[in-house]
Amino acid sequence: QGRSWVSGEGNLFASIYLSGFKLPVTWVPHWVGLSLVEALRNLSLATDDLRLKWPNDLYFKREFKVAGILCEKVEQGVIAGIGVNIQSHSNLPDRKSTSLQNEFSGSVVAGFSKMLLSEVVRVMANEPALSILKQRYLEHSLYQAGDQLKWVDPATQVAGEGQLVGIGDHGELLVRVSDRGTSRTLPLFGEEITGVALR
Repeated sequence: QGRSWVSGEGNLFASIYLSGFKLPVTWVPHWVGLSLVEALRNLSLATDDLRLKWPNDLYFKREFKVAGILCEKVEQGVIAGIGVNIQSHSNLPDRKSTSLQNEFSGSVVAGFSKMLLSEVVRVMANEPALSILKQRYLEHSLYQAGDQLKWVDPATQVAGEGQLVGIGDHGELLVRVSDRGTSRTLPLFGEEITGVALR
């Protein structure tokens, strides 16, 4: 989407090659994101303030990006790229960001990047059933059923707005949109969520 990636000193930037998994490939970004949350929890850093922003980001207090995930399908598997702001964060013009050190200074110790990566890999070694993954993902999701979402399609720049219903079988967001007195359910697969009404 034309964005730059900056690897700040002291942060975690890693690629993990995944193969032989049973989950549908469209659920891999959700699996990696949830594994990151659970790894942080195991290292005593996860709180309710850390939330998964569909489809591939981790946010702190609903507005500060602290991590991102980018998955790419390759021949027999998936390369999962993970970037976590541990010691520092960039000042981006289009979004706020923060670092784990900034928010959890007492828990981020020397060598934390290696500890976190090892814990993510350990968590991912136990692949969850799809039903469990879906349940756990929703529990940690930034967006909850009933939220009013705004989005834009990065390819066409077409914007939309609707109420979140849930998550579909392929990991897509399901939203209810209204048009001239009628409503329908619309799946979102790659749209950029630009806003959400707080409840």
